[in-house]
Amino acid sequence: MTIIRYEDGSMARAVIYRLKGGNLRAAVEGIEAPVDFKIIRGNWVSKSGAGVTFEFPVEIGMDFLQALRDLAQTVEHGHYAMGGDRVIRQIAGLGANGAPN
Repeated sequence: MTIIRYEDGSMARAVIYRLKGGNLRAAVEGIEAPVDFKIIRGNWVSKSGAGVTFEFPVEIGMDFLQALRDLAQTVEHGHYAMGGDRVIRQIAGLGANGAPN
């Protein structure tokens, strides 16, 4: 679980389930479709161009943060490591086939 903070001060809880190059896809609480974010000039932005930050509560543990770091480091030619979404879902407690919502 992560908290997304938007530049207008609003926030939402989310589960990140894909990191692919400079793109991140998440299931955001209260939004039915997946939400995409990307890095532009070193800052994460939403599809509408609003700046966002991601906060990871301490209770999610270092395993989750290490999995995200490992996925980012294994990106080759814009593709995430095979099975990376499965790893994130398992660490997030959703199981190998669980939906990210």
